[in-house]
Amino acid sequence: MSYREFVPDPRLGRLVDRLWLRTPDEPTASAGAPGRGHLILPDGCIDVIVRVELRASRVGSAAVKLVGAMSRAAEVPSDDTGLLAAVRFRPGGAAPLLGVPAASLTDQALGAEQLACLRALPSALAQSCERAAHPRPGDHAPGAAAPRQVLAALERWLLGRAAASPGPDPLVAHAVARLFGAAPPHTDALAREVGFSRQHLRRRLLDQVGLAPKELARVARLQRAVARLQRQRAGGLAAAALELGFFDQAHMARELRLLAGLTAHAVTASAGSIFPIHSLLAEADCGHEEAHPQPDRGRHRDLPGVLGGPARLRQDRGGAGG
Repeated sequence: MSYREFVPDPRLGRLVDRLWLRTPDEPTASAGAPGRGHLILPDGCIDVIVRVELRASRVGSAAVKLVGAMSRAAEVPSDDTGLLAAVRFRPGGAAPLLGVPAASLTDQALGAEQLACLRALPSALAQSCERAAHPRPGDHAPGAAAPRQVLAALERWLLGRAAASPGPDPLVAHAVARLFGAAPPHTDALAREVGFSRQHLRRRLLDQVGLAPKELARVARLQRAVARLQRQRAGGLAAAALELGFFDQAHMARELRLLAGLTAHAVTASAGSIFPIHSLLAEADCGHEEAHPQPDRGRHRDLPGVLGGPARLRQDRGGAGG
């Protein structure tokens, strides 16, 4: 499998974190034997995923699904032979663009037929999906023209909806940026900072992100913990726990078990199959993306635009828009 991320069109920058593409090494007539899956951490993001079927019996058919913000990690199969093209929204970015309360999507995977906002998407992608399933010479390589055309069609659809979108709530974007930052405040202090009551901040984040402030703070801390443990700094787990804002090592162990189903040692040893979302973490806390282990041997380190060459990394890495 090859996994690659792309910087979105600047007009989508406040709403979309990354576009991403996962292509199989070799399309086959049938799925292979079950293999070890990849653990996807909760990240506060909502994804819309297009799966293009490459098996001979259904080649070219596409299925669209929306995956809501997750409160727990989920394992996905690594032996799927389909092509996946997707958008990962920033926390708080999907609700205004799709016109759906984020809380109604949390911990769910819904097909396009279940959501009015997605019903037109399969037909908008049909031509590019057909080409991806029947590539022309030169289109077979991961990230080549045909798979990217699916992403380009998805990006055009996003741009069309974004033009009529009210945009992300700036106070929600600020709250998300603070929670994913290097020194996140307590949720009570965050509510005062944005001028909300604690209850109103909870309602606003549930509606726009899909997670309550304390849940989102735990998710952000989990992301930082996995990125930190995978770097294997000196100092041991007890020092890492305190650095990351846990009460102690036992508290970190409980959170890793509850949210990811893993021990700290398993996180350290599994850098290739656990996906912290580095682009949402503050640069001061987790360093440059290029310094981290890259999941899958086919993952590219550059972040090009969908149809262009390598693009400069966005400077608002710790933010969620605005």
